[in-house]
Order: sequence, then C-alpha cells, then structure tokens
Amino acid sequence: MPRLQPFAPSENLNRLVSDADAALLLKKLGTTIMVVALGLMVLLAINNAGFRPAALLAVCVGASILLLVRAGYVRTAGHALCWGLLLVGLLGIHRFGIRSTGTLVLPLAIMAGGWLLGRFTAAALAGVSSLMVSWVYWEQLSGVVRPVPPVIGGDVLSFVAIFAATAMLAAAMVATLRMQYTKVNALAGSLQEANATLEHRVAERSEQLADMQQKAMDTERLTSLGSMVAGISHELNTPLGNALTVSTTLEAQVRTLAQRVDQGKLTRTEMAEFLSGAAEMSMLATQSITRAANLVASFKQVAVDQTSEQRRTFFLDRVVADNVAALRPSFGPLHVNLTQDIPAGIRCDSYPGPLGQVLTNLMQNAVVHGFEGKVDGTIQITATMEADLVTLVVTDDGVGMGPKVLAHVFDPFFTTRLGRGGSGLGLSVSHRIATSVLGGSLSARSTFGSGSQFTLVFPLVAPAAIIGG
Repeated sequence: MPRLQPFAPSENLNRLVSDADAALLLKKLGTTIMVVALGLMVLLAINNAGFRPAALLAVCVGASILLLVRAGYVRTAGHALCWGLLLVGLLGIHRFGIRSTGTLVLPLAIMAGGWLLGRFTAAALAGVSSLMVSWVYWEQLSGVVRPVPPVIGGDVLSFVAIFAATAMLAAAMVATLRMQYTKVNALAGSLQEANATLEHRVAERSEQLADMQQKAMDTERLTSLGSMVAGISHELNTPLGNALTVSTTLEAQVRTLAQRVDQGKLTRTEMAEFLSGAAEMSMLATQSITRAANLVASFKQVAVDQTSEQRRTFFLDRVVADNVAALRPSFGPLHVNLTQDIPAGIRCDSYPGPLGQVLTNLMQNAVVHGFEGKVDGTIQITATMEADLVTLVVTDDGVGMGPKVLAHVFDPFFTTRLGRGGSGLGLSVSHRIATSVLGGSLSARSTFGSGSQFTLVFPLVAPAAIIGG
C-alpha cells in the first residue's frame, strides 16, 4: 500500500492529528455521500421524478473518496471530497436555481476544504461558488425560469445527510481543537518549567561570574602589589646601602678616634676633621634613612588600603602621592616624568584602596602599553572638584590607541599584548571599580600617535556600601 500523504502544517493549522484520523473521517463522509446519493436515485426512479445528474455525481464522489482512502492517498481524497461536493452543489443550483438543495452543499464543501486542505483551497472553493451563484442569480433576475423539482422523500434524506456531514466535520474539528488545546497547555507548563530552570541557571551563572570577577579583581590587586614590592625593594637598595656605608665608615672613624684619645695623641686638627666628616656622614645617613622610611610608609599605606578596602576619610592629594611614590620604583629603566596637579583640601569619604588600584592600573597601562618601545614618557595627573564630584584625569604622551582598540579598551580579557604578559583585566577591573565601588564612571579618549587620556569621575562621598557584582 502506498505511504499515506500527510497534511502540511504550514497550510492548515487546524488539521487532524494524524492521517489515520483523516482517513477515518473521509471514509465516513464518503460512505454517507454515496449511500444518500444512491438512495435518492432509487426514490427518484420509484416516483418517476426523472434523472438528477447531481445524484449520480455524488455517487461518483463518494466512491472516489473511498477508493483513494483505501489506496492511501488521504490528501487527494480530501480534494475529491471538497471539489466533488462543490460540483454537486453547483450542478443542483444550475438546474433548479438558488433554492436548490445544492445551495446547502456549497458551505459544507468550503468548510471541509478550509479545515482539511487549508485557507487557500477554501478561498478557491468560495470564489468558484460565488461566481456560479452570482451567474445563476443574474439569470433569474433576467427572467430565466428553472423547473421546480418535485418534493420527494429523497430530498428530506439529502437535508439529513448534509446536516449529518456538517455535524461530523464540526465534531472532528472540536475534538482536534480540544486535543490541541491540551497540547498547548502542556507546552505552556513545560515552558514555565523551562523558564524557571533557565532563571535558576542564570542566577547560578551570575553568581559564578561575580565570583570570577571578584577573583580577577583580587588577582589584579595582588599583581599590582607584587609589582610595587619588587620596585620598592629595588628602590630601597640605594638609600639603605648608602646608610649602611655611612654608618660603617662612621663606626670605623669613631673607633680610630677612641684609640687616639686613649693614646693621648689626639690633636685639635684631627678632632676638627672628624667632626666635619661625621656631620656630613650623619646628614647623608639621615637623608637615606628618611628616603627609605618615606618609601616604606607610602607602600604600607597603599598596601593596607588595597588589601582591606576599608572606607575612610582621606585627602585626595595624599592618596595620589602615596600611590605614585609606591609605584614609581616599578617603572624600571624607563624614565617617566610624572607630574601631579592635585589641589590640596579635597577631602573624600570613600575607598582609598580601590581608588589607588584604579590609579595604579592607569599608570601601569601607560607604562606597559603607551610607552612600549620608548625610553621616556610623561604622565600627568590632574584633579578638579565641582559640586560634589571629583574629576581625576590621567594623561600620557604615549603611542595612543586607534578606534578599534579604544572601542574595546574596557572589555574583559582584551589586550594588545596577548602572549606577552598582558592579561586584559587591568582596565576592565578599573572600570568595574569606578562604577560599582566608587559610584562613578571611567572613560577614555585617545588618538593613535598622540597619547591617551583617562577620566575618572566619582563623588566625594561614596555610596553606602561596596556594590558586589
């Protein structure tokens, strides 16, 4: 047996659930049409009422439907039903006029076509029906008289068959719609469950992303501190070495002076030379120790701020100076002319650690990326205050950035030094700190070959608490 031809969902959204359901319905309709047509022909013959071509055509339509369904051509059987009923109805109307029983057959054909075969088939059936009915009506208005068929029991049977076929189609449509309604409800329930699951997964991924961002911030902070430690250690070698040399020399001279005193050979000239040299050495030692102490103090304050993230009141110029002093030794052989123009008296109630980390990242970005391939460079840090907002600007005269790089400069893991030590997190973390912790904004301006400028705007009084996220 040939494979059943399925109905196309794109053509008919209210089709039967399966070909088996369609075949069963078409069998019932085909049998009804053929039996009623045969019965009508028998009654016409018994009552000597003449021959009706529509009845014979109906028998052929019913038989065709049964044969096509049996052969497995369900869709073709549907066409035979709809167009066959249409021809039966038009034949009756053409012979007996609009008051013929065929007038009731036309809506049945259109309804069956629209449901079984789609809206385009229904439109075609309706169009043909309208043209034929209009033509017959125009003929009647023009005076054409058609014979009135005798009323026999077969006509009553035809009416009953038409209403029965209509009831079959309506019942099948209701059953299908009810089944589809049940499926829609089931799909809606599944969709709600999927949505709930999706929301749960999104929440989990958001928490994981927040943890990853926090770890990235911690890693970036420790990396900055590690760089500072290396720079401070290298910078401390000079003042501490000078102090050690001076103290060792002074110790040797004091021991020599003590021996001369014990021997009673100390002269006024020797004493004067000792005092003069001791004064110079003590001054040099004091300067070296003071330099080391300042470096340690700056680094200690920066380290405490960046590791604790404690909120406190501070002066902006002091925090900037501490971070610059702690970071400057890490510049290495690169000669950086670093200038600060921070008005005194800008008192902030915020987070000096995250602020210092942003400033450190901006300066390191200038050194690593802006001054790449150069032996010297200039970084200028300026600040202004307007109302309750502070604008901190970091400008460098480095190589700058093109439009494509500038468009992604704050994207996570975006770096122009991929595979050469660049993590792509420095500016991304700085942007997140500026917006979520300091409650401000961080923007960048740059032209390739003309340096870069980063502008940090934040309120004097930070938000109530650090915003995670």
